[in-house]
Amino acid sequence: MKDKIATLYSRTDGPVVRYAAVFFMLLSFPIYALMIWVPFTPLTAQNKILLTAGLFVASEIAFWGGALLLGKEVVDRYRRFFSPSYWLSLLKEYQGW
Repeated sequence: MKDKIATLYSRTDGPVVRYAAVFFMLLSFPIYALMIWVPFTPLTAQNKILLTAGLFVASEIAFWGGALLLGKEVVDRYRRFFSPSYWLSLLKEYQGW
């Protein structure tokens, strides 16, 4: 079972899939940024809440869909980069702790 999951996460079908995956991941940021615009719209409070929730869900789907297309290695690198322990290890290495 683990081999099937690892194969699913490590897809490298070619440059078209990679470009599509990067596009989806980058598209998630403007979708997420649109939530800042929602309070200034003339919509009712209920519609603003629904629009914000829809934008959030669309952004997450775009980001994680692109991450699944890129593969497990890229997701692991992304998670490691944003890990606080990674930043502390860089700080210790830089300052010679």
